[in-house]
Amino acid sequence: MSAPQPGSEFFTACLNIKDDLDLHIKRRREPASRFISRQDLLKIWQTKDRIQKVLYTDRRIDDDLQNIQDNFIAILSILVSIEATHCLANFRSLFLAGNITDKDLPLEREQIETFLPDRSQQVDRFDYIQCEFCPIVISCTTPLHCVSSKRRLPFEIEPEKLGIGGFGEVELVTITPRYWETDSKSYNDSAYLVACKKFDFKEAFLKEHKNLTILKESLTTQRHILQHYTAVDHDPHNYYILFPYAEHGDLYHFLYGGPGSYEIHNQFPGIPEESDTAIFKPLLRQCWALACAIEWLHDNIQVDGEHIMCAHLDLKPDNILIMNDASSVVGKWMISDFGISVLEPHKLGSSRPLSVGGCYRGPTIEVNPHRGRGTYRPPEAIIRTGSTVTANKIGRRSDIWAYGCIFTEVLAWAIGRREGVGHLAEERQIGATNDYYWDEHFVQSLSPLATGFKVRDSVVRWLAHTQNSTERVVGEWVKTIKEILIIDKEHRPKAQELVDHVASVYKSCDLPRIRDSQPLESPAEPRFRQPSIPELVVSVAVSPRGLFALVQDKDIIILSWSSQSSSHVQHTLVLSDADQRFTQAIFNANGEFLFVWARSSKRESLYVWKVEGMAGEPDFAVHYSLRSGIHSIEPARIERPFDTLNVILSCMVGDEYLLGLVKSGHLITTRLYLHRFEITRREDQTHVSISRGREVLEIPKGFNQASKIRAYEQQGVATAVLWNETSLFMSDLPPSNGHN
Repeated sequence: MSAPQPGSEFFTACLNIKDDLDLHIKRRREPASRFISRQDLLKIWQTKDRIQKVLYTDRRIDDDLQNIQDNFIAILSILVSIEATHCLANFRSLFLAGNITDKDLPLEREQIETFLPDRSQQVDRFDYIQCEFCPIVISCTTPLHCVSSKRRLPFEIEPEKLGIGGFGEVELVTITPRYWETDSKSYNDSAYLVACKKFDFKEAFLKEHKNLTILKESLTTQRHILQHYTAVDHDPHNYYILFPYAEHGDLYHFLYGGPGSYEIHNQFPGIPEESDTAIFKPLLRQCWALACAIEWLHDNIQVDGEHIMCAHLDLKPDNILIMNDASSVVGKWMISDFGISVLEPHKLGSSRPLSVGGCYRGPTIEVNPHRGRGTYRPPEAIIRTGSTVTANKIGRRSDIWAYGCIFTEVLAWAIGRREGVGHLAEERQIGATNDYYWDEHFVQSLSPLATGFKVRDSVVRWLAHTQNSTERVVGEWVKTIKEILIIDKEHRPKAQELVDHVASVYKSCDLPRIRDSQPLESPAEPRFRQPSIPELVVSVAVSPRGLFALVQDKDIIILSWSSQSSSHVQHTLVLSDADQRFTQAIFNANGEFLFVWARSSKRESLYVWKVEGMAGEPDFAVHYSLRSGIHSIEPARIERPFDTLNVILSCMVGDEYLLGLVKSGHLITTRLYLHRFEITRREDQTHVSISRGREVLEIPKGFNQASKIRAYEQQGVATAVLWNETSLFMSDLPPSNGHN
């Protein structure tokens, strides 16, 4: 067949295709970033007529139409774009009968030359534009994507700058539909927004990625630590870490944002007015959550059989992101940016640090401070320019100081909104060259150098003035700030103490104002009123017998509910181990037993109470050491067939076994399973044992932060249901066969 002539159907079809390609190309004015998605290519090549006109010599196209649309539309588009008429005329022999498809793009130059021999200019053009037709798919299941410089990322519009993090800029990125793969192997059907931290230096990128990977792969989890999705090494000079997008910006915007830049009531429509004291509770709830997150970083990370300590070292409002949360009028506050954080094993005698930043020095973190200025830096981080005085070491207690500064600013916002925060900042800068919360302390001496430090006088005055409030919670808040902002780092509270302090402030919200008198109780009212549900409840267990177990850190309140809808406190269960905290509770199917998990940094325990005749002490207790090589002494009546039990969530299935969500593996190879733990008891109820869990079902990694697990049995089949705040996972469990 003769070559097609200008004006023919072939030329007209090719011109129309070029126009359509140009219409659908993303970021067309950015040569290094432009691309077209496969979904748009499918639209362009969806008609049989168009394919027939382009492959003008092939009249047997009907049999191969689906194959071409599935496997060759990108190659067809490139050939049309570079006007490779010879290849189009011989498409069947060159491609349909060959072994090159769209999945092989981008091709090596030698591969291109096999179908474009002796056509060096067309080979150059094919090689130059082919990456526009094969942007990479970003998968959350791939920890690190290593992408060549000429490949295109599926960022469909120019990124919008959000801010600057440690060693990099943070941008809002829009990922084109079907190019974002979640942990559960599903793809986005619409444009997907992510926060993208872009690094200029590979060393900083690799360090932060390593830190984030350790946090993500911990056998324990913390919902107020921002976990990354994945990372992209786009050589030679582009390095990215992708995070969930914080819809409400960061805490700096919240505290300091003004009209036109951050309208607080647009961001949070349900927020109380300035004079409404109802704002204290939601703010303190998030402050308490941040304190818990710091405790997790400092003491509760577990990776590969080791306890890991993490000092953030850059806590500030800019690094506390605010996510949307329907249950909180001020959003969900999350700690981010671990670029200069230090993570080290909590093991005496170890000398192997897990990240850049210094060698291990016993059961704490002590590193040299990084250079730079910062409102929230502790006094021990000072580096005096031109002086022989060296800086002190910084570590986890430095995070406590930074938290105290942030906690102070949140109080300023609570009582005066952004104007209150601005006033506090102005006060700190009076007569000073910075806005630190501390000052260098000078005494009468011939030396011009400072001899120590003190909390800045303006801060002390502001706290004293604020403490005069008639709101009891404000006084407790100020008292706690004073207990945190201690110059000597050794006397600052530890993270666990910080959690307790902030929880105490939170609970004071329910106490009467200092100058308010208590109303007299009417004689006509019943003696027992319905108690308010305790705040800071970790979880709630419900018994079919009408009992409610409200789990708090240090105690469990057992409530009974009558037909008159009034509750009565029957018991309060308290931990005998002062270091442990309750995490969750479950009644068995008939409500005869209450199973309660508790944990500390050293061990995890399962306590069991018999509901009938419930006493303060548990009827059974099983303890699991969380440190390898350390075994606690167990009562003779307890069988402990294994040493560790890394259960994220659990629930009872009938009366015979627990179903637990468990992580296994190390770091990047971590997998998620449901384990079945069989519970056996002697008839005299004096002995209990729990068998080693058996893997019964693998769970998608997207549920490693599942918040709820439930199971039910019907006609002998058990079904598990998990919820991770965004989606459900349901699956029938294989039969137990009478054993684990």
